[in-house]
Parts: sequence; structure tokens; C-alpha cells
Amino acid sequence: MWRVPTDLLHVAERIAQAEDRIGKLRLRVERLKDEGSDATQAEELLRTITGSLQHLHSHQLDLRRSAWVIAK
Repeated sequence: MWRVPTDLLHVAERIAQAEDRIGKLRLRVERLKDEGSDATQAEELLRTITGSLQHLHSHQLDLRRSAWVIAK
């Protein structure tokens, strides 16, 4: 069975969640820095989540291409 639409929806949900986490984490990093605390771990987590988000966007693009090819 052709699952691309379902997979696209799932990836879109994960992208939205990752973007939400990134926004919250950026605020936390700023707050930690303003307080004079060490934000190293939070910044590393932010880089990791941002990298994951980039992979999700790439996967979403691949799924869209697959959907386009299948639809043709």
C-alpha cells in the first residue's frame, strides 16, 4: 500500500514538534546566559535538535518527490 501521505503527515508533525522545542530551547539558552549560567549543554542540545530538524526537512522533501513521481 502507498504510505507516502501518511508518512508526510507524520514527518510534518515531527517537524512542528522539533521547531517548538527549538524555540523553547533558544529562550532557555538566552535566559541561562542572561543569568550568567553555563549554557554549554543547552547549546549543544540546540545544535543536535537543529541537525535533526534539517534531516526531517530533507526526508520530507524526499517523500514529496516520491509522492509526485507516484502521482504521475
